[in-house]
Amino acid sequence: MLGHAFAKDRTGKQFLFPELARAGFIILDLFPFALNKDDTPSITYGEMSPRRYRELFQRTASFYFDRKRDLILQHGSPLFLFRYKRLKDELGDLVDVELAKRSIGPTQSVGGTNMSLDREKLRQICHAAQTAQ
Repeated sequence: MLGHAFAKDRTGKQFLFPELARAGFIILDLFPFALNKDDTPSITYGEMSPRRYRELFQRTASFYFDRKRDLILQHGSPLFLFRYKRLKDELGDLVDVELAKRSIGPTQSVGGTNMSLDREKLRQICHAAQTAQ
């Protein structure tokens, strides 16, 4: 696993993704589009209503999320976690339906306060998963 000193004196994402990949983490986006201020200034995820989030996921799940989920499952049975509590709250039930199609239990969120990652919660979830195997 990543170890106790993983994030010590580190900030930003530049170190995070390669380290997570080496530790066996897979990052799966829910949506096939980069809707952000740089690429699509007229429409961004941050300005999208919860109803639109849900609609976008429902319309794209079969050709994006489900295919990615199935590719991941060819290599094992990972935990599917939400990074952001807001997305879990808004989309968790829809994502759980798609995961249940492959007998995967409900998702959890490791989102902390103010968009941070709750490292202790992530550690506990990973430890519980390892113990269950």
